[in-house]
Amino acid sequence: MSDIKKIGLFGGTFDPPHIAHINLINTVIKKLNLHTVYFIPTAKHPLKENTKITSVEIRCEMLEAALNNYPEFRLSKIEIDRPAISFTIDTIKNFCRYEKISKATLFFILGSDNINEFHLWKDPEQIFKLAKIVVLRRPGSEESPVID
Repeated sequence: MSDIKKIGLFGGTFDPPHIAHINLINTVIKKLNLHTVYFIPTAKHPLKENTKITSVEIRCEMLEAALNNYPEFRLSKIEIDRPAISFTIDTIKNFCRYEKISKATLFFILGSDNINEFHLWKDPEQIFKLAKIVVLRRPGSEESPVID
């Protein structure tokens, strides 16, 4: 048996976290046989700097309450503890060290609404090299879900 864990990274503002987040990630865990999924609330979103969001402390409290009954779900504060704007590439590069995980295959989970802006993200090609990408269709979206 391999000691390399399959870990999902699910970032967002989570303002607020809701049952659709939980249901989607439950489906992903089962479909991809993931050990754990880390919910990663962003502190400063580089493409939504002018959007008013609830304080990070309150969003973390809401997430902790929402994840409480799901032992395979975790809250990671990697982006909150980063003083600068959070870039996905930096999160992926530093995630295992931050969470003290020795060996992992990372699955970066995002909503299909992010695909049209993915080329604007910092180092998108590197993201594809460092993590398997899982794209989830948002309710009402016409795009098909993709699991890479």
